Amino acid sequence: QLEKGGSFFKNDNLELMRQEANRSRVGGTVVHFIDEDSPLFGQTEEDLKATSATFQLGIFGSERSSMAPAVFIHDWEAKQGDIKHNAKYVDTILREAGTVKIDHARLHQVEMLDTTTATAKTEGEGGGD
Repeated sequence: QLEKGGSFFKNDNLELMRQEANRSRVGGTVVHFIDEDSPLFGQTEEDLKATSATFQLGIFGSERSSMAPAVFIHDWEAKQGDIKHNAKYVDTILREAGTVKIDHARLHQVEMLDTTTATAKTEGEGGGD
């Protein structure tokens, strides 16, 4: 909020572990490390909610056989509870008997990290959309 009313929105591009992927046959995860150089460094859940923080992911590419454009854009909002602290997504790629499978039922499941012992506990459905 600005002093005289109205809103101001600031955009920060987060540095990603990999800025692009040439091809993904099975799936992928977008990773941003939160270190001293990250705009998220030191931010608490309350800080993100107070500033109405929103994360927007945009993926742009092309379909392999037709070369038709493919676009995915999604927002996660702190005030809506979409952002989980001390958590990571459960692995959806399963390797069984020499085959690779994607378990879509696990797409929204997260593991809550126990920060005192650095182990993870699974939390059912959650982690935003």
